Amino acid sequence: MDKREYYLSILSRIDSMLTFAETKISFMLAYLGLLLAVLGNQTEEIKYLLQKTSQEIITSTLALLISIIVVILFILYYMGKVLLPKLKFSKRNSMIYFSDISKLSENKYRTDMARLKVGEIEEDLLSQIHAVSSITSDKFKNIHKATIFLGILTVLWLVIIVEIIVFSA
Repeated sequence: MDKREYYLSILSRIDSMLTFAETKISFMLAYLGLLLAVLGNQTEEIKYLLQKTSQEIITSTLALLISIIVVILFILYYMGKVLLPKLKFSKRNSMIYFSDISKLSENKYRTDMARLKVGEIEEDLLSQIHAVSSITSDKFKNIHKATIFLGILTVLWLVIIVEIIVFSA
């Protein structure tokens, strides 16, 4: 395997990790939607807690609801950072990065590609590997943070459910 093939295999592996990050965030969004739907179905019970129970329970329910809203905002922030693409990651123009390629006419792109030397192609591949690795790493860091907040949201939701069961009976 020559250097270019090796570089391409690295780039392909990193691209598959990037795809995995996107798939993972899709499942997390579905889970968030499910939690919000279930919580939304509990509105009558929550209204009851806020109207018909003691001041301590009302205060605790309000605190839980405010906490849930704050946690949802953090989840959406970190998920947004995963979903929004980073379109420019290198100071140099690349002959293999889609955004840089799209700025050239087809003829200009073909001409410029034909003029590239083997060393320049390898440099471009190395830059692409570094840039995509950086993007992938950032996405996984944000997925990690969103996952933590999803866990917190799940616990808060369970506390609300327990409150409903205990104090609505």
